[in-house]
Amino acid sequence: MGKLWVHKSGLNNLVMTQHHPSITLTNGTDMLIECADSRKIEFTYTQLNNPELLAYAKHKLPLHGILKQDETKPYCYLKISDDFIFQLFPLLNEKNIAIPEYFPPKQSGGAHISIMYQNEMEEKEIRMLDELGQAFTFEILDLGVIQAFYKTFFTLIVSSPALEQLRIKYGFQNRLNFHGLLVPFHITIAMGAGS
Repeated sequence: MGKLWVHKSGLNNLVMTQHHPSITLTNGTDMLIECADSRKIEFTYTQLNNPELLAYAKHKLPLHGILKQDETKPYCYLKISDDFIFQLFPLLNEKNIAIPEYFPPKQSGGAHISIMYQNEMEEKEIRMLDELGQAFTFEILDLGVIQAFYKTFFTLIVSSPALEQLRIKYGFQNRLNFHGLLVPFHITIAMGAGS
């Protein structure tokens, strides 16, 4: 398993490389991105300067959700208020963005924080979690744009020690394995058009 670190490569722009030791986000935490296999993965993270959106998310939206599992596949997520998309999307000052397709007819989960991806649950042969239906809290750390796998995600990076412990209990690392890239918990509030 190769380690790839994120570092600043210009004002508020983070780029994955194999040579730089770490990056400090606005809240003072390090964000280590680790490659789960030997593939080269192109990935960028750009912090967005939008104090109004961050303040609204931190102080006017509920920072908790209910642990749920998709009814059709092994995928676990924290169901959060859809206002994280419907209230925050209009506050983004970006062009060529769209609301994520998390609502009918494409999907039905709505706004959420992924906790265990399908590939992770299948690998560990986990069918259902004992904690389904329980409430968990989280904290918002940062707002940024993630570009990976030819898609653009406008995300809130979040932290939840209780959700990290849940992943560890089931044999996972504390970060999500997103197609071979270990990433922090996040809420996708918009997608680049065409993503």
